[in-house]
Amino acid sequence: IDPGNGNLELRLVPNGTSLKLDAGTDFQIKSIQDEGGAEETVFSLIRGKLRTLAARHGRGEKYTVQTPSAICAVRGTEFINEVGENGSAIIVRYGSVYVESIAGDRWITLGANQGLNTRSANYRPIIIPIAEIESMFAGSAFLGAEPPLVPGAPPAGAGEPTGSASGDIG
Repeated sequence: IDPGNGNLELRLVPNGTSLKLDAGTDFQIKSIQDEGGAEETVFSLIRGKLRTLAARHGRGEKYTVQTPSAICAVRGTEFINEVGENGSAIIVRYGSVYVESIAGDRWITLGANQGLNTRSANYRPIIIPIAEIESMFAGSAFLGAEPPLVPGAPPAGAGEPTGSASGDIG
């Protein structure tokens, strides 16, 4: 716990996935893969901000983040998921995040430097400029975790823009 701002960092053992939760975040670990026979790691983010650096060993790790408006499936990915009164915003720095609406009627895969507001009418990714992505992630920097040591973590400067959509996450 960072006493300066109340943020919490967690590292899942033994795979090395790192999580950072902002102060005031309502978060729950529902299951951890291989703990008690669980087939996947499942987190629930009710409100607040979660930065995740999901490890990837190539052995079939499965991570899911459930929010009130979407379900995100990730692997070997660095992303931020923020839940507020107006839904969820997902911002991907590296890797990909599969996002499905709670109703199951809309889905999309977000790539590096893309984002999505889960309450948007068109449910399409938007491209976020690299400088803006880096600023967002710098504002939610890990203090105790060492991302380069997480299996499958992105190399420094690995995020590259993908796709061609544009718009606002807000």
